[in-house]
Amino acid sequence: MILTNPVVISVVVMIALCLFNLNIVLALLIAALVAGVSAGMSISDTMGTLIGGMGGNAETALSYFLLGTFAVAIGQTGIASIACKKIAKVVKGRKYILLYILVVIACMSQNLVPVHIAFIPILIPPLLLLFNELKIDRRAAACALTFGLKAPYIALPVGFGLIFHGIVSSEMGRNGMEIAKTGVFHYTWIIGLGMVAGLLIALHISYSKPRVYENKPIIGANMDMPE
Repeated sequence: MILTNPVVISVVVMIALCLFNLNIVLALLIAALVAGVSAGMSISDTMGTLIGGMGGNAETALSYFLLGTFAVAIGQTGIASIACKKIAKVVKGRKYILLYILVVIACMSQNLVPVHIAFIPILIPPLLLLFNELKIDRRAAACALTFGLKAPYIALPVGFGLIFHGIVSSEMGRNGMEIAKTGVFHYTWIIGLGMVAGLLIALHISYSKPRVYENKPIIGANMDMPE
């Protein structure tokens, strides 16, 4: 009977959990467990099947799988609003201070507080009015964020970088060139250095001119200027 099919039960459970506004990541995990248990599998076998279905990069997949939950938790604490006010006080009309603060925050999102890109929709919208006030070219802000999100994990074996370097190490090994996970950065730091040069050129040459944007409200975002 189709209604007793484990896949159908799993989908129904996931839809129900989403309707109750449960975090989508948790809903997916619970739905997967329900599918396994209803099919007569143990929880350990279900988790093994789930991880096995992720292929050779299960560690990476699980890390990103739980990323959304962590980001939502941060958003619910109100830390982003507090951070925006603190940033506005530190900047005091100096656009480059703000841009380099974005670089530091983005770098921290790869290691110290590993939320990766999830901090952007939490932190950036409340700062848009400040961007406009300082006449910051948003392409410069995008470069600052991109550098912070990419350079640390490419060049350093820490946080998400350790996961990335592990992928590089395993794939190199599969192709006949053995290299330790902790040895990948001996080669990738050159890429990181090139990204530093690109960041400086973008912020101080390519996108350094003042740029005027119209202030428009963002649905669902608090657009009050931080005090």
